[in-house]
Amino acid sequence: MFGGPAAVRPINDQAVAALDQALGRFGPVTHAVDPARTTAFASGGPPVWSVGFVSVPGPRPYTLVVTYGLSYTLSPESERAGVRYELSIAIPHGEPVTPWADAFLRGQAHYIITQKAELKLGDCVPFRGVPITRMAFAPEHAVMMPDTTLVGILVAQDPVIPVVTTPTGDIEVRRLVGVDQQEIDRAVTWDPAAFLELVRGVDPQLLSPLQRPSYMTTLHDTIEPRAQRDGSVVEGVLLDLGWQQLSNAVRIALPQGPAARRASNAIRGRIGFGRKLIAFSTVAPPITFVPGPAGMDITPQGLVLVGELASPPISMIVDALTSGAPSVDLALQPPPPARVRARFFDRVAGVVRDNDLNQQKMTKALNKLLDEARAIAAMEAQVPAAERDADRAAANATVRVLRFARNTDQSAIEPLIALLSPK
Repeated sequence: MFGGPAAVRPINDQAVAALDQALGRFGPVTHAVDPARTTAFASGGPPVWSVGFVSVPGPRPYTLVVTYGLSYTLSPESERAGVRYELSIAIPHGEPVTPWADAFLRGQAHYIITQKAELKLGDCVPFRGVPITRMAFAPEHAVMMPDTTLVGILVAQDPVIPVVTTPTGDIEVRRLVGVDQQEIDRAVTWDPAAFLELVRGVDPQLLSPLQRPSYMTTLHDTIEPRAQRDGSVVEGVLLDLGWQQLSNAVRIALPQGPAARRASNAIRGRIGFGRKLIAFSTVAPPITFVPGPAGMDITPQGLVLVGELASPPISMIVDALTSGAPSVDLALQPPPPARVRARFFDRVAGVVRDNDLNQQKMTKALNKLLDEARAIAAMEAQVPAAERDADRAAANATVRVLRFARNTDQSAIEPLIALLSPK
């Protein structure tokens, strides 16, 4: 903890009054304030100054819960620079709200500030099976919180207080809408923003009842034709596809049940439409699926599989997911020529960059690459037509790096330029 003026949290009283007024038109506002609310975040204070509660009347009344102080406008601390929004969540009357709802919003605010993250409108954020009611609590306290099927959120503009105008700028209010695992699986393998709009059609109030039937029971028949027509807009998805390199193959460990369907939908929705997919995992480095001539590559970043839905190696994974197989072995294949060349170009640029101040070391390292450069140059003719423009651009970029290298010894640079210049 730090003493002095720097330890005091700055609060924009005019912004607080404006947010109070926006909520107050529904009824009395109650504040769940933190005892350390006057302490600056950098000095150990809480992520938000307060969380407000108000009862919103109507045919389906609910409790609206809103953060006070996530935004820089309301709490102008350097850690919040650029954050111009507060968070809300809405719980139907008759369901438990506190302490879980305010703790959940505080937890999300803490994540946003410490990780420099953003909950963007249209995002779908899964919590890996953890109920939103228990997200913010240690295990011994989480078990005392109400259970729920909601294990993730969609991020929407708040339907009743979308923007609060203050003398120092507008504050956007972003509504967090609880979703179950079935909804998450389809949203992240199709289009989260489009999914949110369908949810809004079912529930314009965007409430988060802790127990409800899955929206997928009514939305499935609407979503599937659109997903098959448009594919997926999400490039990176957590799919938990494990993999390991064997002596002559790569073994892909496959999920089962709904998780297998999620993986299949993700691959079909991206590769089937000529789009790259990055399959993240908690058990292995990511697998990147790339449309193009069949190939496989193991890189420091993970496994790269190139192909189409109807051809190996990708078709083998899709078929295995459909059949419920626990794993599939892919025979090791040489990476496509364009990828081999791209990796070599990166290595050359890296040598120049890393040895910019040591000309002798740079020359020695570049000389070691000359024999490999001859093989790389011979691969140019093997690059498919669809990838030639990108390959030529990468080669020209590497040549430029070599031309501008601060090295008076041209014994390696000139031969490399001659070999790598596009023919």
